[in-house]
Amino acid sequence: MSSSNGLNVNAPEFYPKHIMKIKKIYDNKIKGFIHYELKNNNEMAHILQDGIYRDFIKDIYEKKLDKIDEIQFISKMIIEQVIIHDKKRWYA
Repeated sequence: MSSSNGLNVNAPEFYPKHIMKIKKIYDNKIKGFIHYELKNNNEMAHILQDGIYRDFIKDIYEKKLDKIDEIQFISKMIIEQVIIHDKKRWYA
């Protein structure tokens, strides 16, 4: 599966439907983040970025992501599509 911003994060065919639903939720959140990032709206991009990180931690805590390969799959999405923009942040 390829995200709309051209970055490619593939999910193995055997992932359960609940993981693909979670991936879609993160895809939408990341798409919003990238939208504001490209418009140079640093404050809104930062708010969305922080929300993505918080949701990721919450999903692990609530066991929505409970297998290491599921956690690594979503974290790879975050690394490839969100963290790459951290160089613009003061804390990077």
